[in-house]
Amino acid sequence: MAFCAKMRSTKKNELNLEAQHQGLEILFYLQDKAPLCYSSGEFTSEELCIEAAQKCSVSPLCHNLFALYDENKKLWYAPNQVFKDFPNTFPSFWLFGRYYFTNWHGTSESEPSVWRHSPRRAKAYDKKLAPEGTPILDANSLEYMFAQVGTLSDAVFP
Repeated sequence: MAFCAKMRSTKKNELNLEAQHQGLEILFYLQDKAPLCYSSGEFTSEELCIEAAQKCSVSPLCHNLFALYDENKKLWYAPNQVFKDFPNTFPSFWLFGRYYFTNWHGTSESEPSVWRHSPRRAKAYDKKLAPEGTPILDANSLEYMFAQVGTLSDAVFP
């Protein structure tokens, strides 16, 4: 198991070796996504998260499941955190899926399934009950979370 943890840490360290630039930077766990960079302006954490989530094709219903995380300070930023005037600093944040829902996939019969409210219920074609809503995560959110878990170090979730 220590080998797996070492491999995950190594992948993350490779991502951190990229050259720093002036201004605010949002990093992604998906290898095909280049960082978002801002050299000036005033932004809230929520605005930055929405733009970053859109870059990853995450649906608007799932934007609020993500947050900015500063790995160096081990700090989560609230949605109302304001970032401004950063031309001489190098803040780097990770877009991070923050929430874990037990049985979000609905495969465990011993726990209740977690669903997002949906105005229309799916029709049941057999005697099983129809789901109460739609799945919590869309496909792109799920892809991002899997990439995130594949690169996590124990420092984030001990």
